[in-house]
Amino acid sequence: MPPIQKAFLKLQNRYRSRPAQGMVEFALALPVLLLLTFGTIEFGRLLQAWLALENGARFGVRYAVTGSYNPEYCNEAAAALGLETEDGLDGNLDCKVPDKYPAGHPDAGKDVPHSEELTNRLIDWARLPSMRDATISGATGIAWSPDPAVSGDYLGFLDGAYDATKTCTDGSGNTVPCTDFRGNPSEPGYFSISSCSNRVFTIDDYNPFSDDGGGFRFNSNAFYLNPYAPNPLPAAEQNLYRYPVYCELFDDDGNSIVRYVDDAGGPGDRVRIVLTYRHTLITPFLSSWWPTLVLTSEREGIVEKFRTSRVTGLTGAVAQAATWTFTPTLTLTPTTTLTPTVTLTPTVT
Repeated sequence: MPPIQKAFLKLQNRYRSRPAQGMVEFALALPVLLLLTFGTIEFGRLLQAWLALENGARFGVRYAVTGSYNPEYCNEAAAALGLETEDGLDGNLDCKVPDKYPAGHPDAGKDVPHSEELTNRLIDWARLPSMRDATISGATGIAWSPDPAVSGDYLGFLDGAYDATKTCTDGSGNTVPCTDFRGNPSEPGYFSISSCSNRVFTIDDYNPFSDDGGGFRFNSNAFYLNPYAPNPLPAAEQNLYRYPVYCELFDDDGNSIVRYVDDAGGPGDRVRIVLTYRHTLITPFLSSWWPTLVLTSEREGIVEKFRTSRVTGLTGAVAQAATWTFTPTLTLTPTTTLTPTVTLTPTVT
C-alpha cells in the first residue's frame, strides 16, 4: 500500500474514533468569533452615531451664529408669545412688526407699541425651531425616533414655556421644568436639542411685558421625567429618566426663575447647542444588561450682527446655575457648664 494511502487511512481512523471533536472545538470558538464580529459592527455603529452627532452640533451652531430663521415659524412664534398673527398684521410672513398699524386694521395709522422689541422676540422664537431643523439635517445617520412620546414635541415645549396655565411647580410652589413635550429620556432613540446663551437683557431691549430684566443660563442639576420620581427607583435606573442640561430664564435678582425655555442669543452673544442621543446597542450578551448608551455633543459660537458686520472680541461664557447641595439642619442641645468660684486666701501683713 502506498505511503500516502496509509497516511490517509490512519487519519481517517483517527477522526472516526473522535467524531465530535470538531463540533466541540467549533462550539468553543463560536462565542469568541461572534463577539469579535459584533464588537466590530458595534464599534462602527457607535462611531458613526457619534460623528453624526458632532456634525449635527456643528450645523446647528453655524446656523445659530448667522441669526437666520425660517419665516414659516413666525405665526407659531406670535401664537406662543400671545401676539397677533404676524402675517395678518401687515400681510408679510417675516416676523417683522411694522412701526404703524397698516390700513384695514382697527388702529390703522397709529404707532405699534414696542414694535422693535416685538420683532426681536418673534425672530428669537422663530430661530429656535429653525436651529433645530438645521441640527437634525446635520445629524443625518442617527436612528433617532421622531415620535413625540420619545423625543418630545419641540414646538409644543416652546409654546408651553410662555403659557402660564402650563407652568409646573413642585410641592413648595417653586417653578420647575415641565416634562410635557420633553419626551422620555429612557427610550431608545431619544434625541434632545438644547440651546442657551449668555444674553442679559432689560425691559427696554427685549421684554416689554416685564417690569425688570434678567438673563439666560444652563442648569445641569438633576431633572427627572415624571411620574418616574428618582427616589423609589434603584440607583442604577435613576439616570435612565434624567433629562440632559436645560436652559432657564432667570430674573434680575439671579434667583427667581421666570420660565424654562431655550434661547438663541442676540448679536454678540455666545450661544451653545447641546445634543443628547440614546444609542441602541446590538451586541449579544452586552445588550442584555446594557441595552442603550447616551451620547452627547455640544458646540459654541458667537452670534454675528445678523449679516451686518461681524462681531470682534470675545464675550463671557454661558452662565451655569448653581448646583443644588443638600444642607442638613443641626439641632443643638444646650450643655450646662459649671462656673468656678474664686476663693480669696488672706495674706498676713
